[in-house]
Parts: sequence; C-alpha cells; structure tokens
Amino acid sequence: MRHRLVLMTLTLLVLAGCGDKRILLNYVPDAAASKPAEDAPAVTVFAFRDARGDESDGNPYRVGGVYGGYGNRLSTVLAEKPVMPTLVDALAAGFRARGVPAQAVADREFRAGDSSVTGYALGGELRNFSTEARFTNSAHISALVRLYAPNGTVAAEKEISHRIRSEYGGGGVLTSIDDLQRIMNEALAKFVQRVVTDPDITARLRETPR
Repeated sequence: MRHRLVLMTLTLLVLAGCGDKRILLNYVPDAAASKPAEDAPAVTVFAFRDARGDESDGNPYRVGGVYGGYGNRLSTVLAEKPVMPTLVDALAAGFRARGVPAQAVADREFRAGDSSVTGYALGGELRNFSTEARFTNSAHISALVRLYAPNGTVAAEKEISHRIRSEYGGGGVLTSIDDLQRIMNEALAKFVQRVVTDPDITARLRETPR
C-alpha cells in the first residue's frame, strides 16, 4: 500500500511538472552601469528578424523549455508577453538610460526610408532567446545587431551574445521556474547592456548623422 502511494505521488508530480511553464520578463535599466552619452543622436529600435528556428517553434511567447536526460522536452517555457516587443522596449529603455533619445517600433523590421526614424535605427536578427533546464539551468540571448545610419546604410554590424548558467542544479520536471525566470531576466539585462555600451555602436552614435 505504501509503495503504491509513493508511486502515485511521483506520477502526479511528473504530470504536474510536464505542463507549460510561464515566466514574467521584466527589464529595469541599470543607470549606474551606463555612462551617459553626450549629444547622442536619436535611435529608433525596430523589431529584429526572428531567426531562432526550432528554439521558438514559431511561437512568439516561447522562451525555452525543461528537458529530460535524453534531451526530450518535458515542458515548454512561455513568457507572459511576446518576446519581440519585450526585447525592443528593453533596448530602447537601455539607450535612454545612457542619455540617448530612443523610441521603440516593435511591430515591424527596419526598412530604409521608414518615416519613424529621426536619426539612427537599430535592428538585426534574433538568434537565441531562451531559458532552459537540462542538467543545469541556463539562459542565452544572442543576435546579429545592426545599427543603420540615417541614410539607411549599415553603420555597424556585429554578433552580440550573453549566456548565464545558474548554480541551481536543474532537476527536470522539478526544476525551479523562479530560477529560470531570474536568469532569463538577468540575461536580458546583460544583453541590453552589451548592446547599448558596445564600443562600435557608441562610436557611430558620436559621429555626425548624415
């Protein structure tokens, strides 16, 4: 009887753990970590092309998964809001924290001649945006980031990436969703910081727009 009760309990835990997990993405600019830019031209941040492939399953809310020992997906991790507006808004806020006038245009990718642009434009390709539980928990954001000059040409282009591994030891279906949420938000903050303080992007923003 006791053995049967233990087995039923474990079965219920597994079934409960296999459902979709939801996390809340929240970006708060770290003004103390950003040296304000002087007389920087405006930047309009556009949606990136979603190049995550199988990582997203074509779902704008998907940001990762919980995996078993054989790499089988046990649960899907979803954000409360779509990834792209969250990323675009965070980048715009990150620029503003540096003293760079910035606005977010999350409903479309950049095209030369877009009337929303008053200075430079930022866009590119989003290649990774995920938080995952395997043998350990991790979060990873990477993108090919492009800064466009006011005339529509590419002023700077580079791959920017940030990965975090948690000290939390994974745990499959029993993994901590709070830990996955924490490291995803930390990766987002670090990624934005890398973009808005990137030396090449910063150098171009100090040039006279043309």
